[in-house]
Amino acid sequence: MSTKNEILPLTGLRFIAALYVFLFHMQINWPFAPRGMVKKVIEQGAVGMSVFFVLSGFLLAYQYSGRYEDKKAYFVKRLARIYPIYVVAALSTLPWMWRGQDFSIWDTAAIVLTNIFVLQAWVPNYFNFWNNGGSWSISVEVFCYAVLPFIAPWMAGLSKRKLMVFAVLLYVWCVVPGQVGRHFPDLQFSFFYALPAFRLPEFLLGACGFFAAQRGFRFSRPNLVVVLILVIFIVLIKRRVSGLPYIGYNWMLIPAVVGLIVSLCQSSGRISSVLSCGLFVWLGKISYCFYSFQALVLLLLMKYHSGMVDAFPILNANWVLCVLAFAILICLSALGHHFIEEPCRRKIQLWSDSRSQRAAEKKEVCVI
Repeated sequence: MSTKNEILPLTGLRFIAALYVFLFHMQINWPFAPRGMVKKVIEQGAVGMSVFFVLSGFLLAYQYSGRYEDKKAYFVKRLARIYPIYVVAALSTLPWMWRGQDFSIWDTAAIVLTNIFVLQAWVPNYFNFWNNGGSWSISVEVFCYAVLPFIAPWMAGLSKRKLMVFAVLLYVWCVVPGQVGRHFPDLQFSFFYALPAFRLPEFLLGACGFFAAQRGFRFSRPNLVVVLILVIFIVLIKRRVSGLPYIGYNWMLIPAVVGLIVSLCQSSGRISSVLSCGLFVWLGKISYCFYSFQALVLLLLMKYHSGMVDAFPILNANWVLCVLAFAILICLSALGHHFIEEPCRRKIQLWSDSRSQRAAEKKEVCVI
């Protein structure tokens, strides 16, 4: 189910999370889901972002376990992985940056600079600007990436009991914002939902899941656990909860996601097999582009929807529009992954490796 640096079911799960968020955004703008359970589940698709954060924590702890000493190499790899597509996605949505808002030159400069340095999630007022608010999660991820190499060695050294205590503290940390927001309705939703400090515990709980599995934690029947977690998730997610939307579900969502990730790693059942098949692994590989280019597709549909419906009346059926948007997004994501993301990643990595090699050679000459 896995290669040396890749756990195949989790690669497939990345696409499922991205698809869930995409369906959620389509449902907001062009409701297409039938009434009942399906509609209620899709309407909570923003919880897919928590899946991303927990999954990232687990996978990075797995990929870099015991190799955090070279922090420069770690950060270069992370930068090479996310920044090229991040820039392309931002530039592609530049015409919609202001979206009818009258910004001063200083406001515009602040928005541009915070986005260039991926700091926009720290400023709640910037949530909806540029890339249709779709880049806040990358800002959160960058913060989590920065924290991991400093805290992971400490986590790796914890005893099983201390790791469990730390996981409980993280759980409380990620549950509290969604509940506190209910008592402070005047504070911005984006403050609780997007602030990196409030999403960091989700990422670190993913890392805790990896360290627990690394130390021998194993479900006795992982195939059954996968099914039970999915059923429980569907049953609970369709119910209303107190607190803020989406992160108000963290009390049950985060343990379920951590459990799902660990059980998928240990499972050999049908769900794990499907997520490990070639198609889903490929979809998982393009999932970052799929997520990043959602805003462009949505903005284009908003602008040209009326004209498209006039030309093709069948698009008046929102589910048909959703299928079309999905197909366009898959094509854009494939192109972005194969012609931008991967080539840029390799070039940045080669450039960094060559610089490191030259520096090492120069140091060796100086020593001699």
